Amino acid sequence: ADADAKTFQQIGNELDKSESEHFVDKNGYYSSYRLGQKIKGVDLNSLKPLNWAYMKDKNAVYYRGRVVEGADLESFKTIDAFFARDKKSVFSRGTIILGADLDTFEVIDAFHSKDSSHVYSLSSILEGVDPKTFKPK
Repeated sequence: ADADAKTFQQIGNELDKSESEHFVDKNGYYSSYRLGQKIKGVDLNSLKPLNWAYMKDKNAVYYRGRVVEGADLESFKTIDAFFARDKKSVFSRGTIILGADLDTFEVIDAFHSKDSSHVYSLSSILEGVDPKTFKPK
């Protein structure tokens, strides 16, 4: 890899820095989730950790080193380490939850979420499951 040992450092939210998957050096941004692979196209000057898994720069939002497709940079906010939202979508692990209602969306646990109409497992609808009565096992 192109990593520079002298400038290589872990970065991340101070509250969860020990868990952060984000690393930088003078040459770029690396994600430990991507086996230390340098992530191409990242602007180091504007790179900002949002939590241990999400980052953003002036060009994109990243989840564990992968570009979050469809994310609105200006309005993107993390809900927790796995879920996030922007002005038009909700995301689970960096993937849009298609059809999720922004106004009624809520996280249940690390794998499940719901809105007024559906229960979701990661980013997929759990068909035939009632959001009013669903309890994860």
